[in-house]
Amino acid sequence: MSGVSVAKKFAWTKSNKGSNGASGANAVVFSVYAPEGTVVINQSGSLALAAVGYDGASEITTGATYQWAKYTGGNWTDISGETSSSLSVSGADIVNIQSYRCTMTYKGKSYTDVITVEDKSDPYVSEMLSIGGFTVKNNLGGVVPYVIVRTNQKEVDPLLGNISETAPSNPSEGDFWYQVDHTAQKVTLMKYSGTAWEAATETQDLTYTWYAQDKDGHAASFDKAGKVIYLSASDIDSLLTLQFDVSK
Repeated sequence: MSGVSVAKKFAWTKSNKGSNGASGANAVVFSVYAPEGTVVINQSGSLALAAVGYDGASEITTGATYQWAKYTGGNWTDISGETSSSLSVSGADIVNIQSYRCTMTYKGKSYTDVITVEDKSDPYVSEMLSIGGFTVKNNLGGVVPYVIVRTNQKEVDPLLGNISETAPSNPSEGDFWYQVDHTAQKVTLMKYSGTAWEAATETQDLTYTWYAQDKDGHAASFDKAGKVIYLSASDIDSLLTLQFDVSK
């Protein structure tokens, strides 16, 4: 809807009937669980996953090894270094839902269980603002529209630097600045090298695609892109309606 799609993944597991053990041997039971629940909000925070095994009625605390894996691209991939009975999952790693598997090796046999965790995200809200407002007069000058995006009341992909005609005073190496050039009718992201401002190679994390409709509501030719654009008076014939899509 409105250019946004959501993919949902579903997983199922099947437990096969085990073979008969040696007479008098304990049953070994193994499972994975989430002590604090399986849901994160807006990919924030973290989740704790834990594995527990029982040899008969006794919890297995020694003699077992563990390996955690993540289900990605249709395959299970071992998570390097995650070989304890617990796993901390970053909320940023969970897109909609994510499955994790733990394999316990105990007394020469392997036992596996899978758990699926979920991210519940607030909708993203975008807003168009403009340096210089939204009106030009007498076919002179221009304005600088830009986009802000929020979710969960927090801004996503904020501006890398200030938007202005003049360079910031006393910059530090690595600082960014959106340079407004009314003569060239463009906005350029600049980066301070330590001695001078140069055109930056970095970009915003999100992709911003702009569209326009003319005064009659027809699609107008419009080749501007980016979080910040320059809109000159010559781009506007009485009225111009701007729209934008934000994607990742």
